[in-house]
Amino acid sequence: SGRNKKIPKGEGMIPVLTGLKDIKMFNPDVPKDTYPPFLKAQNRAIATGMGVSYNNVGNDIENVSYSGLRHRQNQDEDYWETLQEFVISDVMRPLYERFLMRSALKRKFNSPRINRNFWEFENVDFIGRKFKPIDSLKAAKTAATEISNLLKSRHTVSNERGHDYEEELPQIISELLNLKKERALPSEADGKGDPDDEN
Repeated sequence: SGRNKKIPKGEGMIPVLTGLKDIKMFNPDVPKDTYPPFLKAQNRAIATGMGVSYNNVGNDIENVSYSGLRHRQNQDEDYWETLQEFVISDVMRPLYERFLMRSALKRKFNSPRINRNFWEFENVDFIGRKFKPIDSLKAAKTAATEISNLLKSRHTVSNERGHDYEEELPQIISELLNLKKERALPSEADGKGDPDDEN
């Protein structure tokens, strides 16, 4: 009839071709030298769809300069921080405000201080994950310069690093007081011995 026919086969069966019949094998193999360009093109498409750089997605830093890599990393961090701000403003903060309101209406707070100063707890800071700079020393010098020139506050710099300044401040004060106390104590290097020894 000229139409393609299916040859029944099963386990242990070997079909035998007769007459003018022929068989064509399917070979899924492709030239190996075309796979790396294909993989790079797919990773680039994925990175473009995600809005991030190809170098981080494809783990490929070939033929990339330090300044170019740093520029791409800054772009990625800006993108992730934008997503974090969106989640905070449109998801986390509304949920927190509803939680406060419902808890107050149901009198879930047993503390008199919370009941008196309820609205103070609405003013909270949601701090997202931050990223370490490539050059930590340069970033620290930049932050110190911005603070000294009143371009940024210590609170802002701390938040940019992913820390809570209100939690860090007591630790800093405690360390300064301990350091001051240690420097005020007499040491053997000062040549001050026991007062009884002088007699």
